[in-house]
Amino acid sequence: METNENIPVRLPDSRYEELKASAATMQELAGVQSYPIDSLWVAQKLGYEVHTYNKLGPEAQILARRYSEDAFILPCPKGPIDVFYPIYYNDEVVNKPRLNVSIMHECAHIFLGHPANIEMSKQQKEVEAKFLAKFILAPPIICHYYHLKDASSIRNFFNLSYEAAEYAQNYYNKWLGHSKVKNGLIHPTTTECRLLRQLNIETLSKGGIPV
Repeated sequence: METNENIPVRLPDSRYEELKASAATMQELAGVQSYPIDSLWVAQKLGYEVHTYNKLGPEAQILARRYSEDAFILPCPKGPIDVFYPIYYNDEVVNKPRLNVSIMHECAHIFLGHPANIEMSKQQKEVEAKFLAKFILAPPIICHYYHLKDASSIRNFFNLSYEAAEYAQNYYNKWLGHSKVKNGLIHPTTTECRLLRQLNIETLSKGGIPV
């Protein structure tokens, strides 16, 4: 469940770079080779258990919808000491692009080991999951390669909600201002090259991507 309660403004820059690398690893492990990304498909490819709210009993469904309109993780015992973390989502949500972001948000929590991490604050976990989910669904290097420079084109290409598309556009603009440019070409980072390679896009032989 994504929440904005008491979320810190920024993580250290080094942590953001680690999260970007984690997004590339998620993409590689799930075998993502095109956009838009189906978060349910990614969850299943990563071996995460996924259920709809309708699989819950009547009272549990009411509690689930009160807890989150879209999706959440429910810790469940697995043996005497182990715990696993199935994702429950509301398949009756009308705004499917928003639901897709929410499911990826929960996937990010599991992938980053948040549920079992008792030392990290809830606020930091939320910031990390939000960043990873929105980064993997609409990486700025992919926006640039396909000339997606406004919220509308980003929303249509990646099948995002309006809110997520505006976030992606703002992040793209910041990324563009900090990208390494030489001789009119943007030189992708190692992580960005991994993302591009998943789509069979090879930029190194050309020296980069035109600004």
